[in-house]
Amino acid sequence: MLPPVGVQAVAFTHDSVKVSWADNSVPKNQKTSEVRFYTVRWRTSYSTNAKYKSADTTALSHTVTGLKPNTMYEFTVMVTKGRRSSTWSMTAHATTYEAAPTSAPKDLTVINREGKPRAVIISWQPPLEANGKITGE
Repeated sequence: MLPPVGVQAVAFTHDSVKVSWADNSVPKNQKTSEVRFYTVRWRTSYSTNAKYKSADTTALSHTVTGLKPNTMYEFTVMVTKGRRSSTWSMTAHATTYEAAPTSAPKDLTVINREGKPRAVIISWQPPLEANGKITGE
């Protein structure tokens, strides 16, 4: 069987990506009575040790949810008909949108400046999950 082609991944939100593809083994404009399903698998792109997650669908697209913000993912698709399956498709990549940090800065420290009664030095540690680039303080 031929794997799905033209796989595209487009970020929808900070935690979802829509993956779509074409199946060249189904003639265009022709209904097929064959039951076939597609398996979409994904993992983060930054780690080759990351485990794949997957979902099955009978449609030519699937929206993957529950992803981490500001993270690049890779997606591949396979078609299965009966006991036969294709190889995995070419890989498509998408990066989820940024989101607000999941917590406030921590370990806030305030130090008086010696000889300057109206000045202090404030320091802190960034949130555990920044969910993107922190641009304001």
